[in-house]
Amino acid sequence: MPQTRATHTDPHSHRAALVLGGLGVTLVVVALLAIAVGEEPIPPTAIVGMALQWLPIHPARTWSDVDLTIVTMVRLPRILTAIMVGGALAVTGAAFQALFRNPLADPGIVGTAAGASMGAIIALLVPVQIAWLGFSLVSLAAFAGAVGTTVVVYALARMGGRLPSTTLLLAGFAVSATLSAAGAILETVSDRLHEMLVWLLGSLAQTTGPQLLVAAPLLTLGVCGLLILARDLNVLVLGDEQAQYLGLNVAQRRLLILVLGSLLTSVAVALAGLIAFVGLLVPHITRLLFGPNHQLLVPAALLMGAIFLLLVDIVARLLLAPQELPVGLITALLGGPWFIVLLRRKKEAYAF
Repeated sequence: MPQTRATHTDPHSHRAALVLGGLGVTLVVVALLAIAVGEEPIPPTAIVGMALQWLPIHPARTWSDVDLTIVTMVRLPRILTAIMVGGALAVTGAAFQALFRNPLADPGIVGTAAGASMGAIIALLVPVQIAWLGFSLVSLAAFAGAVGTTVVVYALARMGGRLPSTTLLLAGFAVSATLSAAGAILETVSDRLHEMLVWLLGSLAQTTGPQLLVAAPLLTLGVCGLLILARDLNVLVLGDEQAQYLGLNVAQRRLLILVLGSLLTSVAVALAGLIAFVGLLVPHITRLLFGPNHQLLVPAALLMGAIFLLLVDIVARLLLAPQELPVGLITALLGGPWFIVLLRRKKEAYAF
């Protein structure tokens, strides 16, 4: 009599599929909402019709040329920017919090934010403005400043072939403090203070299609790299000695995570300026909701970051319409209280 082999379903895999599937559906719904709402509302049926016309389906046209222009030229690039930037910052924050074993770590902890700010401020002081690959001089200088600062911090923190997380953290803090002070001096003596503040608070309104085409492959590379390293992040949280005992090359993995996270942060800054709190709050909110396992936490943070920044952008556009509020202000106003409520409602101890 033939024997029937029992099949067992991994409950962790089943839960991860449910969580990520639910977040994916939520992201699509929020993205459609972001396209529909605004100073000029677009009916959902019209949005679906515009999407279907790119397929071998030709629905009845229920939208005007103005509606099509608003969706394709204004809102769609903005929404894609929010998804890319929010996801990149959240993934980087989750990775850096594990890398440094520090709950206050965010994407700018190794000086990328301060370096980007310094680069952008210097570019705003330059009288001649140029563009390359669709990016303005300010965005290019911000990217260069972020990358350059990361290299400097790495060089300062490297000790005899090792890369201690504490030394890396302290080097990042010292360089960030120095660049922030220098940037404040330039802001004080400049007559373009308003432009500098607008850029430093972040915006999703200036991104174009060519910029997204350049940024998408770089962001995909960084995100995929951190997703692959999610299991190693679980080991790094245990500490260097334990990670080495388990066979992990700590210095190599730390450098790789640092490079990938800095790449994501630099590209995000070049696209949208400095948007604070996303990389700090979203990983913690995700950890509170779904637990500390980075094999679920990292992809969930990717989706949560995109959803969060889309919702923030909707609020920024509608709260004082037709005036638009800086996205960075809304992330702080919404993210902080939301995180506090979740932290207070969590019954068990916070696991990191």
